[in-house]
Amino acid sequence: MSVGIIAGNASGINILEATWDIPSVAANTTEEETFTLAGAKVGDYVHVSKADLDAGIIFGSARVTAADTVGVQISNPTASAVDAASETVKILHVRPEGQSANTGIAV
Repeated sequence: MSVGIIAGNASGINILEATWDIPSVAANTTEEETFTLAGAKVGDYVHVSKADLDAGIIFGSARVTAADTVGVQISNPTASAVDAASETVKILHVRPEGQSANTGIAV
């Protein structure tokens, strides 16, 4: 595995809040759910966090899957499906400046 350093700094950093109704997550599964984030580009960095703890719902990594779309890995390690209530999530969105040949990120 090679590790690259993104050339330069962040060209934009945003902290946003959005209301998201996470779909029901089946027992003992991990899936990726998506939501719209206008202006997001593939290669941007995103981190999504929940305000409340829901028994059985674990947020994993987040990524920009396509233009204006963020995918979040969600796990439910319990023995039954969990349907969390709609809630406000916080989103850290960072647009890197420049391009690194080692990471393949193009901005």
